[in-house]
Amino acid sequence: MARPFHTYNGPFKVKDLANKLGLSYEGDGEKSLHDVNTLTSATGDELTFLDNVKYSEFLTTTAAGAVICHPKFADKIPQGMTVFFSEMPYVDYARVLTLFYPQQGSGKVHPAAVVDETAKLGEGVTIGAGAYIGAGVVIGDRTVVEANATITHAHIGTDCIIHSGAVIGGDGFGFAFDGKQVLKVPQVGMVQMGDRCEIGACTTVDRGSLENTVIESDVKIDNLVQVAHNVKIGQGSQIVSQTGIAGSTKLGKGVIIGGQSGVVGHIELADGVMIAARSGVTKTLTTKGTYAGFPAVEFRTWKKLQAAISRLAKSKGKS
Repeated sequence: MARPFHTYNGPFKVKDLANKLGLSYEGDGEKSLHDVNTLTSATGDELTFLDNVKYSEFLTTTAAGAVICHPKFADKIPQGMTVFFSEMPYVDYARVLTLFYPQQGSGKVHPAAVVDETAKLGEGVTIGAGAYIGAGVVIGDRTVVEANATITHAHIGTDCIIHSGAVIGGDGFGFAFDGKQVLKVPQVGMVQMGDRCEIGACTTVDRGSLENTVIESDVKIDNLVQVAHNVKIGQGSQIVSQTGIAGSTKLGKGVIIGGQSGVVGHIELADGVMIAARSGVTKTLTTKGTYAGFPAVEFRTWKKLQAAISRLAKSKGKS
């Protein structure tokens, strides 16, 4: 079943999917799979997956024709069902979904887009309606810029996706107070973005003041995120919606920041730091780990604090 709005590339035989994914399988290699669906909705000609143990109960009753799952769930697989065994089922689900529905732009510039004559677009770049590409901007091969996005003062790598309404390279928030009035500080840097980055809808990435704002390769930023001037985000980091990162802060590689979090300026987060949702990071974090709360502390400490507050509230209620 082809889905509306998406380019369909199926069906696939089981043996062909196994070959493309590099997975072993048990069952009928000649069976054709026509789509991918959830455990509860999949039919006999569809592929499903199990990654989260919370949904393992649905594996025993699914009507799917085949499943991708970890070997630890082998005893729950219905008799006769074709199975792909995977150490990382969610990763292989993403890969198989990309096979069925390739994610690629049109490779065209929409007539309603505005592209400055000095901008340089690589091969196969897609620019949506109402998008604006400013003077001197460089965009790498196969990058997709969706409708009404704005890119100025920036070099963008290959295979990136800039979603609708995003603003890349806008003015950083720089001002100086002379005792009488607030003076604007010119922002003369730019944004440097690596390959395979994704910038969510209505997210803003400000250009640097003197040094550049740097987004390294494979960074994924959700919708409605503010990245201030001179920020540096390390490779493979993920920033969830409604997060704000203040100026000149440096994030290491593989940093994950949960939604509605705030990070103050001029600090550093080490490689692999994870910030829980709705946290406030107020100081440099030099050790890989999970942090939560405001101000953000190690997760174990935060849980102890929450328990202590709960006990205190209960004791006060009894007095």
